[in-house]
Amino acid sequence: RNLQTSIRAAKEAGGEVQAAISYTTSDVHTVRYFVSLANEMARAGALSARVERYMQFAVRPIQEVEPPAETGLLVTNLPYGERIGGDGDLSTLYGEIGDRLKQRFSGWRAALLAADASPYKAIGLKPSKTIRLMNGSIPCRLLVFELYAGTKKVASKPAPTESAL
Repeated sequence: RNLQTSIRAAKEAGGEVQAAISYTTSDVHTVRYFVSLANEMARAGALSARVERYMQFAVRPIQEVEPPAETGLLVTNLPYGERIGGDGDLSTLYGEIGDRLKQRFSGWRAALLAADASPYKAIGLKPSKTIRLMNGSIPCRLLVFELYAGTKKVASKPAPTESAL
C-alpha cells in the first residue's frame, strides 16, 4: 500500500517514478499474529463453503490437542524448521506430535505433510502410505498414518517346552 501511495504521489506531482520502495515492520507482525490470521481465513473459508458447523477452530500447543470425536481425519502441514530453531527443536516437536497421536487419537487417521529434509522419522510411527510431492519448490512427503491403540506386531509363538513334547 505504501508503494502505491508513493507512486501515486509522484505522478500527481508531475514527477517520474524510477523507484519507490517502502519496507515496514512492526512487533504486531509476530508468529501469533500470522497464526490468528490463518485461523480467521480458515473460518471464512468454512463459512463460505457452508461447512463451519462441522468444524472446530482453535490455536493451541500440540500437547493440548484433543480429538473432537471417536474417529476422524487429522490433516496438518508440519513446520519445516525455517522459523523454529535447529533440527533438535524440530525433532523434539515431531516426537511430541507422534506421542500425542499415539496417546489421544486411537481410531483416527492422520495425514501429515513434511519436508523431505525434515526429521519426520522422529514422529516415531510407521506410515501406512507415503506420497512424495512438491509444496512449491520444497520436496515433501504426505505421510498417512492409521492410528490404533497398542501394537500390530504379531506375537511369536513360545518354543515348546520338554513337557509339551
